[in-house]
Amino acid sequence: QTVPLDGVWEWYGSRLLGPEDFTSGESRYQPGYIEVPSVWSSQEDGGERLSNHGYGTYRAAIVLPEPLRQRTLALYMPSVATAYRLWVNGMPLAGNGVVGTSLESMVPGNYPKVVYVQPSSDRLELVIQVSNFVQRKGGLWKSIDFGTSEQVTRERNANVFYESFIIGSLFIMTVYHTALYLTRNRNRVALYFALMTCMIGIRTLVLGETM
Repeated sequence: QTVPLDGVWEWYGSRLLGPEDFTSGESRYQPGYIEVPSVWSSQEDGGERLSNHGYGTYRAAIVLPEPLRQRTLALYMPSVATAYRLWVNGMPLAGNGVVGTSLESMVPGNYPKVVYVQPSSDRLELVIQVSNFVQRKGGLWKSIDFGTSEQVTRERNANVFYESFIIGSLFIMTVYHTALYLTRNRNRVALYFALMTCMIGIRTLVLGETM
């Protein structure tokens, strides 16, 4: 069973910090704290509500029990709004898009992936830079799941199978209702329903679990 890394993380708003900024275990910058998962607009920093457009750095640590220290572990990174870079114990392991400090400097990328980790100690330090200037939600707004490589891969495959089934069902409904429209006096209700299921299927295919 995977474990969601939900809780309060360190938060450095309007700063893109890397592992080198925490070489002594602490940063010269004073951290704030933020709930994960959450969208930025539901959180406050210094008494002010965060904007969904902006950038910042998340930081957290995982203390590993003895049985996990010799195992290959994994993080199931969900879609992050809308670009991120991830370091684990100082190693750059994953990212989507290009993190930037403005709309012009960032490139959005937003899809889930599995990140494998081979621990070298009893502690994993996660540093995640996130930026968003392109959509209404910003931040780590879905749970990051943690477990052994087998557990996370199994969860990933189950999610891909589930969404593939949903997409297949939607496209079958699209074909069926398109046929109804063509054979039953051009019934527009059937056409509208076919268009709706087609668009939902395409959206799920593009924004959901990706192979």
